[in-house]
Amino acid sequence: MAPWYKSVPILLLIVYMLGILILASIPESAGSQDYSSWIPYEFQNFLHLPVFGFLAVIGYSALRSRNVSRTRCFWLGILIAVGYGAIIELYQFIIPGRFPSLTDFVLDASGVLLFLLIYRNFKLSERGSHTKTATPGS
Repeated sequence: MAPWYKSVPILLLIVYMLGILILASIPESAGSQDYSSWIPYEFQNFLHLPVFGFLAVIGYSALRSRNVSRTRCFWLGILIAVGYGAIIELYQFIIPGRFPSLTDFVLDASGVLLFLLIYRNFKLSERGSHTKTATPGS
């Protein structure tokens, strides 16, 4: 049996996904003072980039904690986060005052790809900096 702390990344992924679901479940009605009323409308759509980008990174990390290969984590991270973005957009059909948006989905997917590429390249460069390289003349 794995130590308890090996489950933390998976639990974090689940809690983060629940948080996204809760925010997507808030109905929007005319004149209501919801969580988004203090965020300028023009900026609200761009929040999809970091929200789903972090989801992908958390998913990648959760899979790596289970000793899944880096390549498989990358592709599964994309599948999990983009799939969840699609599900959330479709789910908004049943939320009063909300509607699915192709723009939101494209921003979700863009955030996933952007954040995972940055994270993976950071991890690869971090891993490469720990290896010794031969210097000329040594």
